Amino acid sequence: MVRLECVSKHYGAGESRISAIDEVTLSVKKGEFVILIGHSGSGKTTLLNLTAGMTRPDTGKIEVAGKDILTMKDADISHLRAASIGFIFQFKSMISSLSALENLMLPSIFSRKKISHELAFSMLARVGLEGREKAYSCELSTGQQRRVAVARALIHKPKLLLCDEPTGDLDPETELTIMELIKQAGNEGATVIMATHNHDLCPYADRVIKLCRGKIFE
Repeated sequence: MVRLECVSKHYGAGESRISAIDEVTLSVKKGEFVILIGHSGSGKTTLLNLTAGMTRPDTGKIEVAGKDILTMKDADISHLRAASIGFIFQFKSMISSLSALENLMLPSIFSRKKISHELAFSMLARVGLEGREKAYSCELSTGQQRRVAVARALIHKPKLLLCDEPTGDLDPETELTIMELIKQAGNEGATVIMATHNHDLCPYADRVIKLCRGKIFE
């Protein structure tokens, strides 16, 4: 499903040059749940952004679902993300001027697949937000906002789900809820790559990969 071959990404120049990802080669099979673990600055987020085509590498090759995304036009990559990739960011990603329901339906603007109101209501109920469809981000807790983000990432039943510290600022109960939703997506056929610094979440994964200073450590 995902293959990175000798991929590197650097920022800065000279003495301030930083190797965010340094000659990483990695393969993730279809349906596999992989956790990337490492401290802040180890390269986890950069690796996810590279996989999603949101960042271009300096060197190397990246394939997603058999497609070389480095040869694709930006518009085609955007369509690929909208149709086949779900992304849960580590920061609050609700658009404050839109309701929970409107945030959830936002991906349909960029996708050839359209989202019905019936499906959107059903997905919000699935993540425990039934009755909160018209609520704005200022009216939702951090955990509820994260549930909206999870619902938005899952609504198209993505083939690839990328999660960047999806539970980093959540209480234990909400963390468990979010992890069960992500695990369920994997059980339903999605390939999951999740970045976290929380070793307690490793049992959810089929495989755990440790990153350190942009390299795969083990």
